[in-house]
Amino acid sequence: MKKIHGHPVLSRLIPWVLFWALFAWGWRVQNIFTHIPGYGDALEVLWGILWYYDSIFIRHASPFFTALVFHPLGWHTATLAHTPFLFLLTLPLFLVGGLAFAYNFLSVLSMVISFAGCFRLVRSFASSSTATVAALVYTFVDPHWFRLGGHLHTAWLLGLFPWMALAVERLGQSSAPQCEKRLVIAAGLIWGLAINFSLYGIFMGAIFFVLWGSRLLSLKRLLQVISAAVIAMTLSLISIVPYVISIRQDALHVHGVEHNLWWGASLNSLFIPSVYHPLTVIQRFARNLYSGPYNESGAINLGLLTGFLAFIGFIVAIKTKSRQMGLVWLTLTGIILGLGLLLRWNGEVVRHPAFCPLTALIWTLGHILKPGLFATTQPNPVFECGIPLPGLVLTTLLPFWESARTVSRFALVGMVGAVGLAAMALEKFPKLLRYLAALIWLIEVLPRPIHGVPVPFQPHPAYAWLADRELRPGESIMDLRYPTLFIDGRTLWATLLHHKPTASGVGSFWPEHAFALWNHLLGNPHLLSQEESVLIFQQYGIRYIFLHMLSDKERAMWDMISKNPSFRPLDCFEPLREPTAWPWPICVAEVLDTQRPINLMRQEGWSGPEDWGVWSEGLRSRAGWISPARQDYRLRIGAFPFCVPDRRQEMVVKVNGQEMARYRWQECELWEGEILIPASAVRIGWNEVSFEYAYALSPAEVTQGQNGDRRMLSVGFTRLEVTR
Repeated sequence: MKKIHGHPVLSRLIPWVLFWALFAWGWRVQNIFTHIPGYGDALEVLWGILWYYDSIFIRHASPFFTALVFHPLGWHTATLAHTPFLFLLTLPLFLVGGLAFAYNFLSVLSMVISFAGCFRLVRSFASSSTATVAALVYTFVDPHWFRLGGHLHTAWLLGLFPWMALAVERLGQSSAPQCEKRLVIAAGLIWGLAINFSLYGIFMGAIFFVLWGSRLLSLKRLLQVISAAVIAMTLSLISIVPYVISIRQDALHVHGVEHNLWWGASLNSLFIPSVYHPLTVIQRFARNLYSGPYNESGAINLGLLTGFLAFIGFIVAIKTKSRQMGLVWLTLTGIILGLGLLLRWNGEVVRHPAFCPLTALIWTLGHILKPGLFATTQPNPVFECGIPLPGLVLTTLLPFWESARTVSRFALVGMVGAVGLAAMALEKFPKLLRYLAALIWLIEVLPRPIHGVPVPFQPHPAYAWLADRELRPGESIMDLRYPTLFIDGRTLWATLLHHKPTASGVGSFWPEHAFALWNHLLGNPHLLSQEESVLIFQQYGIRYIFLHMLSDKERAMWDMISKNPSFRPLDCFEPLREPTAWPWPICVAEVLDTQRPINLMRQEGWSGPEDWGVWSEGLRSRAGWISPARQDYRLRIGAFPFCVPDRRQEMVVKVNGQEMARYRWQECELWEGEILIPASAVRIGWNEVSFEYAYALSPAEVTQGQNGDRRMLSVGFTRLEVTR
């Protein structure tokens, strides 16, 4: 497009008029002092602001730990995606205008910075009007725009991307030593600032140096990259150091490489309109092109016209040997990394027998280098014969690469290059076609409206009831929704209202003990109907269950709780009538404080319970318990053998496969023993106790049929209790 004609002030004003017009269309938050764009992840930010303020200015304590989340061990808060730097930055804004103002101010400012940076980047090689359109597309494309609903850290990361690209590009074109020094410092500062907002910036910031192409291989350029990296890492220590300390103290669960696989974008999900487009006809069109999951792996939609124009720009750059050839490398690198570990289509792995050996080889290497991530010697079935991408190689070889689990976000690095290439293409179009293409492009990225919701200072009636209750030391609640723990920003925010600990929590990375409880509930859909389930909850100190009634599935869970004698249903609290973060009922049940001589969860090799205890059946029986921490336990046993003339029963007790005790009966005496289980033998999560016996016979066999009991009995247990 040609230069905008008219007064110079008008030329500078028009891009911002268009920006604010498009922003006003999407931003429907009318009162920035009382309302925020949404709940969920946004409540994580509000919680962080209040928590940091209270910790620093009221309690004069560290904000890096809270005992109210992920009970019983608590939670080190620096593992949250929103960084300490972000929360510290919000505190002056909070003091000036309150919670909502702090959130909204940073939201709007991130978009302003994004637009200004992208405009300046594209303006360096295209006309003002073309740069305006490209910057609008980058700023308001849905995977960028929807960040305002809760991903404030990522919104700022994306806002700084164009500035990072601009600094790196200018550094690559500079030859004056003094200018180069300033640009190295600028690139390092922007990179460090990006990391301080989101640790994804560590890897994403480095990608922008591919703008140099083959020049990156020169010693001079490599030294400049290293210098910028040193500046960036030094500046970002305020966020990196607390994170590293926190992940070690929390013993975070390693999800495994298959978890990261599902967060890569599908090949047919990237260059399509948004699957959440506000215009129904465009949304339906997008969902016809892509029918996979609509989570973040499928919602990184950069636009059909973005891809088409970027491809034309790619051809233009090659034919003209443009100085902007680096945009091609940036686009390709970001897009390829955004596709994740294996090529996928509609969310499903694309497989071909020709790739079986290569995928298996990469997996084997991963198992050698990162056995905690590639847990098995053979590829996980979902990886077999998949088409491997560079992301899988980087996950295998590069330390901590797997920490950037939502790998589809890397495509947004490529978006910076894509809008630049698209701008180059628009510059080559005839005038009428140019303006028509620009209009269609803007319609394709029209942002979905964000309607404000009030900051939920008023708790749900269930939480108001809880606030008036006293819990004993070591007790907590557990927030549930189908089928397991309710992990959400609402759960975190609620702790500020009722001030009671919860076994549930928030975030993408959970402590091992929280994952163990989450996973056990997930894998046992009928657990709440079993009387023994109370044993698990007692290990975690859970006093009350708070079941969030979002659907009929939760009603089925409530039916199981109501019929289980281990629980006492208390009440179902209706939601508030005004707008609230919890627009659903919450049903509350008490976990009864039962003392049982047998408190292990029996799995296999057991008969039904009797008044005196329980028989084991067969030559081996298994039971277990869930431990929230690696600590010493004591296993108290009261046992007697199924007596058979001229036979001596023997029993071996193992914990997690490690022999702890062995006992041989002389007669039919009751053995009462206590076994110390050292912390070294205990796992966070499920711990299996197995019993192996010398014989198992049926009463019918021993009495030649006089007793009709055909159970294969081995040992009777009057006591089988694990305690701390």
